[in-house]
Amino acid sequence: MNISIRGILSPVVMVTVLLGLVACGGGDSGSDTTGALTYTGPTAIVDLTTTDAGSVAGDVWSNIDALSFNPSGVVDGTPTAVQTRPAGGTSLPGLNEQVRRAVNLLPRFNATEALPAGVTTSQTLACSVSGSITMTANQQDSNKLSPGDRYELRFNNCDQGTDVTSGSLSMNIDSFSGDPALMTDYAMAGRVSFDVTVRDKSTGASFRGAGGMNFEQSQTGTVMSSRVYGTRVVFSEGARQLMLRDFDFWEDFDSAGPSRTYSADFTLSSTDIGGTVIVQTLVPFQSTGYFANPTVGSLRITGANDAWVQLDAESDGQNVTLSWDLNPIDGTADASKTVLWEGLPTTTIP
Repeated sequence: MNISIRGILSPVVMVTVLLGLVACGGGDSGSDTTGALTYTGPTAIVDLTTTDAGSVAGDVWSNIDALSFNPSGVVDGTPTAVQTRPAGGTSLPGLNEQVRRAVNLLPRFNATEALPAGVTTSQTLACSVSGSITMTANQQDSNKLSPGDRYELRFNNCDQGTDVTSGSLSMNIDSFSGDPALMTDYAMAGRVSFDVTVRDKSTGASFRGAGGMNFEQSQTGTVMSSRVYGTRVVFSEGARQLMLRDFDFWEDFDSAGPSRTYSADFTLSSTDIGGTVIVQTLVPFQSTGYFANPTVGSLRITGANDAWVQLDAESDGQNVTLSWDLNPIDGTADASKTVLWEGLPTTTIP
């Protein structure tokens, strides 16, 4: 699958409209439309078979690996529209990445010291090549982030060299404690809505994402924690479409290790897998380093008639064991197979 929601809050990362601001709140509209972006792909529960169960598992994992934030994210003077990962090709930014990017941008606009309380104010920050990001803010207290604060980021053809970002992201702060500069220990929670398009300048391909979600983020010492959860987000790349429902992703990253622990539960519908599967983490995944393969963790993908395929990380950090219950479907694994993580997308089940 070429669409993956790769590292946009990582700083789980994202993508646009080209049209318009999605209202904050992350509510469920009752249809498969998020903002101006509609999922029109197949939604029937997928029949998992020995022919396609391996590729479906690879598709699911490519998105889980992406739904995270890169803690090295936006750290310098100019905002980064899209983060790149060492493997996987161009893809949509991740959910955690979307929030993390917005959080990191706030101090750059001097939002916690320059804006009058209770007054809507706008500032614009130039992107590295061309275009800009405009932030509109309404703060309850001009000296710090506070519950009730609202921020809107508009990406005005923001060209960072390899990608051009357009669209908007809105963030409401529901709770906040800690250093207002967000550089030391803090905890915050709120809601984010977005409708963002990222165009790859080298290929001309456009990746779009729209939706709303709740978020929780904190940092204590060397540990950064992040959680995003909500009812629906939609992504598209040309004719490819992907929709996440009832999703809940969290991860802890300890830079002292470095080590990462993460989990993902969601319902996935996509044109690439031809329908819908339900994904549940049985044991949280753990890895040494941010981009390393996990050495601990277990996940199950369930299709029609309760057929399933399961992924279990091996302790060597190189391999993953697939097991499946496809025929007969009796709640017991039919067999298992151990493969390299890198080979998972093309794995066939005998």
